[in-house]
Amino acid sequence: MIAPDILLTEGAIGPLLRDARTWGALAAAGFYFWRRRGSYVLPVAIAVGMAVFLPLRVGLGW
Repeated sequence: MIAPDILLTEGAIGPLLRDARTWGALAAAGFYFWRRRGSYVLPVAIAVGMAVFLPLRVGLGW
């Protein structure tokens, strides 16, 4: 359910390296798989993904 939202832009695969959603998802997934044993991991993974996504989206306009 999440992969189409990350990969598709207006129904077509767009430039993935210039998409803030791609980098946010990779950061969240990386953190989750790095620290997957703790009880705090899911909310912190979401926060890590948003911490990457928001500066790219708002600051750089991706």
